[in-house]
Amino acid sequence: MVIDNAPIHRKIVIKKIVEDGNHQVIFLPKYSHDLKDIKNNFSVLKRAKCMLIQIQP
Repeated sequence: MVIDNAPIHRKIVIKKIVEDGNHQVIFLPKYSHDLKDIKNNFSVLKRAKCMLIQIQP
C-alpha cells in the first residue's frame, strides 16, 4: 500500500493493519517534484468530468 506521510498514516497501528492483511507499506516522499505535474493533470481531468456530467441529461 502506498500512502503519504500524513501523521495518522505514520502510526504503528496503521502499519500493523496493513501488514496483517499481507500488504507492504510504502511511504511517499515528503515532496516529490515529479508528481507535481500529475496533480495538475488530475485537476484538468476532474474539471472535464464535471463538464461532461453537466452536459448529459
